[in-house]
Amino acid sequence: MNRWIGLVFALAGSLVSAQEPIAPPRTPAPRVVEEDWQAASIDGQRSGYVLFTVHEYDINGQKIYRGTRRLVLNLRRFGDIAKVEAETGTDETADGTVTAVFMRQGLGKNTDLIVRGTVVGNKLNVTAEGKMRFSKVVDVPPKMVGAVGEYGYVGKLKPAPGAEFEYVMYEPFLSTTVKVRAKAEGIEQVPIAGQKPYLLKVVTQPLKLDEAELPASTFWYDNNYKIVKTETVMPGVGRLILERTTKEDALRPCVGPDLGWRQSIKLKQRLQYIHDAESVTYRIKVRDQKPETILSTTDGRQSIKAVSPGTIDLTVTAIRNPSDNPGNVAAAPGDEYLTSNNFITSDDSRVRQHAAAAIGQETDPLKKARLIERWVHTNMRVMNFTEAMAPAAEVAKTLSGDCTEYSMLTAAMCRAVGVPARTALGMVYVDARDGRQAMLAMHMWTEVYVGGHWLGLDATLGRGSIGPAHIKVSDQSWMNQPAMTPLLPLMRLIMSEPEVEIVKEQRGK
Repeated sequence: MNRWIGLVFALAGSLVSAQEPIAPPRTPAPRVVEEDWQAASIDGQRSGYVLFTVHEYDINGQKIYRGTRRLVLNLRRFGDIAKVEAETGTDETADGTVTAVFMRQGLGKNTDLIVRGTVVGNKLNVTAEGKMRFSKVVDVPPKMVGAVGEYGYVGKLKPAPGAEFEYVMYEPFLSTTVKVRAKAEGIEQVPIAGQKPYLLKVVTQPLKLDEAELPASTFWYDNNYKIVKTETVMPGVGRLILERTTKEDALRPCVGPDLGWRQSIKLKQRLQYIHDAESVTYRIKVRDQKPETILSTTDGRQSIKAVSPGTIDLTVTAIRNPSDNPGNVAAAPGDEYLTSNNFITSDDSRVRQHAAAAIGQETDPLKKARLIERWVHTNMRVMNFTEAMAPAAEVAKTLSGDCTEYSMLTAAMCRAVGVPARTALGMVYVDARDGRQAMLAMHMWTEVYVGGHWLGLDATLGRGSIGPAHIKVSDQSWMNQPAMTPLLPLMRLIMSEPEVEIVKEQRGK
């Protein structure tokens, strides 16, 4: 029902230039069964549109119905403007049986993740095409609902006020199935385009995935059970509203709100030299049932102390060398931290050339990693929001991007010279400037395994280590991972609506 998995998790990893829709099987021209244009607004500011279509195909004498949702938004992030597009859908038989799934997700200006899957029995065999190759088998229930089936689900049920129901559908951005619970809450007047028609209100809530709570959505249906309006409140994004409209209205030019500030946590205190500090204690209040598990405590940098229900004190300590953390030796990393994959493409020839140029004749692992961090910092150009989760091979060509591209390239170059590496995801302190108060902003950096320890590097800073300004949520090798799945832990933090204050700082010696 047009949830878009938290608007593709606040639009991380969904940038793509204008594309033709994913091509269907070669068949006679399809018949258009449904074409539904919806104007998209965020907090009352027009931002783009969603187009839902259903085409009927005749394939080997069988009617196949292809439902496609296409999202197009124009947004800003810290002043940068980006066009965001994503496309998902399913092929279904006349009785609603899902036979295939597909998705296009942009990962950068020149790289798309195109995923197709075929249902065989109770298995969905998913394969990524092009540069981003992976395969996965997903268990699916016999009555999994597809895009066409979900669009008409309420119309088939015709639920009375108070009725509850649930269904399972495939979520392509996470490459997994999701159970959705819904309730018809009754008829109410809804203001739309200057009118107040009486509409059926239905609220849906996807169940948690890996402790991440996905946003609930509210739908309003007319007497023919067609969706007239949809509303989803997403922390870090705002109130997304979709309203049925004409094609001409949906396509009118617009530029949506700036999401950069909304995805950050404002701080009252300013710590001008936080990167040089020995430790900082943050008091964090969250709307989460298990606040002590919402941040990483696996590598010795971070420790958590419960203060009260929903409130923790997080102490982050700078660990800049293996000798700084002798009591927390990490297990030797597996092959996934040295092997090339879709995102950390360490076997790419250009990545390897950059790595060789960076380290010269150096043989010490930590020094090699720091030389690579410095090389990436010196040679890359910051291009906010023009690339999003681009693989290292693409970054090695463009040498541009934001923190995700800096971290991916650094990790790939480290692996290319034999240093185990991964990315870390979390928040970083951003100092007050240009009339803006200090904040914690979403961030990605690199970790390398040296001397029995995972040590942080951040090529956007190029300091040779990280300190207590970096708050870690999770880490990832990116082996056999779709683009959105590793972002779920950070999504959980943002959805918990955190409030943060700094309660203690220990300055460096």
